[in-house]
Amino acid sequence: MQLVGDAFLCCARNKLCWMVPEHASRVASLPAEMQFLLARTSADGPYVILLPLISGGSFRATLQPAK
Repeated sequence: MQLVGDAFLCCARNKLCWMVPEHASRVASLPAEMQFLLARTSADGPYVILLPLISGGSFRATLQPAK
């Protein structure tokens, strides 16, 4: 999936048990292991939020930008 937007906000893992907010204007500059991603699709357009959701078990899910 390719995400196109002009502003991005996420909460990414900084240390083993610590998350920090990050913002960027390009997807490529987003950090790895994001817990959520809020993207503005255009200057006056809608916002999109991406959440990694899983059910059951002892799994861990994160979002990662394309390389």
